[in-house]
Amino acid sequence: MRIHSLDAMRALAIAFMVLCHVPIFTATPGGGNYPWLYFFANHIVGDFAAAIFLFLVGTSQAVSMSRSNPGSSIRKGLTRGGAIFMIGLLLSCAIRGPKMLFEWDILPLIGTSLILLPFTRHWKVGTFILVSISIAALAPGLRGLTDHAAQWGGRYEQVPAFSDVFPRLLFDPVADYTPPPGFLAALRGFFLIGTFPFLPWGAFPLIGYAVGLKLVCDKERRLALPFLLCGTACALAGLAAALAGRALQPASWLGWYAAVFSFYPLTTSLFLLQLGVIFLIFAPLRRWLDASAATGALMTALQRLSRYALSIYVTHLVLIYWPLWIAGWLAGEPARYQQNALSTPAALALAAGFLLAMWPLLALWDRIGGRYSLEWFLNQILLHLQRGKTKPSA
Repeated sequence: MRIHSLDAMRALAIAFMVLCHVPIFTATPGGGNYPWLYFFANHIVGDFAAAIFLFLVGTSQAVSMSRSNPGSSIRKGLTRGGAIFMIGLLLSCAIRGPKMLFEWDILPLIGTSLILLPFTRHWKVGTFILVSISIAALAPGLRGLTDHAAQWGGRYEQVPAFSDVFPRLLFDPVADYTPPPGFLAALRGFFLIGTFPFLPWGAFPLIGYAVGLKLVCDKERRLALPFLLCGTACALAGLAAALAGRALQPASWLGWYAAVFSFYPLTTSLFLLQLGVIFLIFAPLRRWLDASAATGALMTALQRLSRYALSIYVTHLVLIYWPLWIAGWLAGEPARYQQNALSTPAALALAAGFLLAMWPLLALWDRIGGRYSLEWFLNQILLHLQRGKTKPSA
């Protein structure tokens, strides 16, 4: 039995990712003549998609583990998590080259979370919250001891257009993460410096699991109002931290709790704002969609986007990067068209067209049971392992 609120949020997250990734990978950085459109793609939708995805990893695991025994949960977590971890590494290598193998995109973090969460199934809600706070609290101080800026182009700049209205409040690095060689560097990337490091991004699945225990497994719809209040408080706290960071603006702001908004690295202010927005979206969806057992064409489409979210994520990145690489190779300069192929409006239109095309394509895929999707392959691996475990000895 699927849970409508989780499907709706996962569909929203994958749509946000597509609407973000197509412009930032194909259009001029900053948006050129369309800075506000670029800001919409990069920060209005882009800053919340990953947080929602990671939050839903926890809520989904809470549901899944409530329906299975501990041994089965651990096997599934190790298998699915390990497979998604490897898919993430191979995807980075396939679309950005071998040097980017350890860029630590979101899939390895999702895989790590799926591996770890089954071992926490006996934790109380308060333990999840305490560990989540600890992870988020450790991040700024430890990050301040690293060479984070050096791996992200050397400096950070104010976001165009937005900074004209709200100066010194939102910063981006001038370049993408470049993984340095070496095992210790890869570890630092995974925990602190990479695209989605465990500190503090690893807190979202734990928070999602705690919320899943109360809103999903305990079927507590009465908690919608407290979570709305909590979401508002988190969002306001994030804004207050960013404003305080703008007033202080120390040279070492990466290691401060009161720091301006930044996605790379994820500062405490944006972390709190993301968490607040997640609560403000999830609580009413849980109450309205699940209470009414929503049906219809729209809900069916959202369920399909949710069911094939992993396949859509991988597919849309391949469809973005490989044509750019091929076109650049034919022109004699492989990276020629990266962030230089389309205008921002055209890129957003292309992203919207991709999502619309998914509507009938996923319906056709559903008719054959999702065969050969990444989700199907993961299920086949689990079924194979289960058959091997239950096979009687000779």
